[in-house]
Amino acid sequence: MPTVTVIMPVYNAAAHLREATESILAQTFADFELLVVDDGSSDDSVAVLRSHEDARLRLERNEHNLGLVATLNAAVRRATGRYIARMDADDVSLPTRLAEQVAYLDTHPEVSGVSVAYETIDEQNRGVSTDYGLHRPVGPALVRWSLHFGSFFCHAASMLRREVFDALGGYDPAFVHAEDYELWLRAARRFRFDNLPRVLYRVRLHDDNASGIHRETQQRNARRAQSRWIADFLGEEVSLAHAAILRDAVAPETPADAVAAGGLLDRLCRAFVAKPEMTQSDRRLVRADAATRLAALAIASGRRWPAAAARIGLIGCRLSPRAFGRGALACLRGGTSAWHRSPLFVDVRP
Repeated sequence: MPTVTVIMPVYNAAAHLREATESILAQTFADFELLVVDDGSSDDSVAVLRSHEDARLRLERNEHNLGLVATLNAAVRRATGRYIARMDADDVSLPTRLAEQVAYLDTHPEVSGVSVAYETIDEQNRGVSTDYGLHRPVGPALVRWSLHFGSFFCHAASMLRREVFDALGGYDPAFVHAEDYELWLRAARRFRFDNLPRVLYRVRLHDDNASGIHRETQQRNARRAQSRWIADFLGEEVSLAHAAILRDAVAPETPADAVAAGGLLDRLCRAFVAKPEMTQSDRRLVRADAATRLAALAIASGRRWPAAAARIGLIGCRLSPRAFGRGALACLRGGTSAWHRSPLFVDVRP
């Protein structure tokens, strides 16, 4: 049995498929199988895959198009490795990706999954000017906290222990186009994840990216998963509208919504840092991150509702006055997107 099964769902991905598969077959870590499941492609994807003569590439084909979630679950069931890694059919894994992830999991038995930082490229392999993948939370507690606000654990670049899938039963089709984020939230109740603060992956942006084509469905299902996760953690009902304010920086519709979202974030932060396994350093970073997010909310609200902004400001200053002040200043200078200004996120750019 191989140490790693890399699962790659494929559907009409011929344009970049050879580069994607070759980036796995050229890894410095060699004890893996590349399990490719073709989901009824009508282009040259199968021909591209069959042109490889590497015995580590195993091609399976669905009898008809099943969709991504069913194909992912089928691939997980067929995987034979003790670690299961993901790979998208249009992306690129850098040569030491698998080696570094295996080394981390081998030496951190308390952690069940690891992902990496990533660069973004276009269809011609040119760098795209977005730094989203270059700011990552590092450390299991900080990764878990960040999941309240989005998927800062790259699915396509992840590697998990098999027991995570065995315990959870795979991806949930009720959360299509956000199935990875929902899985991370479910898994985080029982397992620990981490990020390697190094660029070991390249995500390709193009017109056919599912996150662009199905953006509305993805956001709706992500908010459903997020609100359920926060509600379970706090033991209270959570409004989808307030979840959207926290997750997607959606502008509040009323001053009451703004204050309610700020209060929700405050309660979430206080409950999270009260966990006994948190270190003092992690508590400080979580409070600072929450205060930075509250600064963005206060600035966005203050343009219309100064009184609501003042109430949010008091909450933020109680958590971390320095982080709130810095976050507010950064938002005034460059907009209210706050996540990458938080000290929680490690900037991996050279």
